[in-house]
Amino acid sequence: MKRRWPFAAPHAASSRGLSHNMRRRRAARHSAGAGGFTLVEVMVALVVTSLLVAVLMGALFYMYRVQESLQDELITREKVLRTRAWFEDVLSACLPIKADSGLTNVPFSGSTSEIRCETTQSLRPMLGNAPVPVHLSLVRGDRRTRLAYDEYRPGSEAAEGTRFTLAEWEEAEVEFRFADHDGKESERWPKEDGRQEETLPALVMLRIRQKDTPEQVWIVGLRNDPWFEPPRKMPFGLGIK
Repeated sequence: MKRRWPFAAPHAASSRGLSHNMRRRRAARHSAGAGGFTLVEVMVALVVTSLLVAVLMGALFYMYRVQESLQDELITREKVLRTRAWFEDVLSACLPIKADSGLTNVPFSGSTSEIRCETTQSLRPMLGNAPVPVHLSLVRGDRRTRLAYDEYRPGSEAAEGTRFTLAEWEEAEVEFRFADHDGKESERWPKEDGRQEETLPALVMLRIRQKDTPEQVWIVGLRNDPWFEPPRKMPFGLGIK
């Protein structure tokens, strides 16, 4: 028969109670850790989120700047194409009028800085295809050169006040040049040694030279001349490759 010590039962009961309390504390700590974040974890999450937001904002700002730059470039190109189309429309419709015809019409004449002619393509649509004397001139001012368009009353040198600025260039060398049907270049028209039948040049060129910018060349063929045919030799240094 085993002997039971009187103090054994209280000691066992105390041990069981202590173990139970420890298990409860561990379970409480575990449940608290599973349901929340420590201060360090919260700070790390905030830093990462801030970095992501900064990167996204920078990317969005860059995309906005690129879009704005592309829009400006498209607007500039559209203006150049529209101006060039107007320039070509006016000159390609010039009439072949002789200087000694005795009429009040304006024969074609030009220099490196201006062109006078009579065209059926006015920039004022209400005139339709009625012949209109026009004056295209390169107006040089304060570091700028403007391509100006004027219309005149038939038989008069007085302008009607219909002046348009077709284009404008800053710090540029701009000039008109002409070519006959033999492909010979000239700074003036009519040429002193040209054929009498050639009332119009075969080609008119507008050359624009700007610093740090590729040279621009606008070339127009004047097709209202009954003698018109493509030049047998390409002028203005534009050889066919």
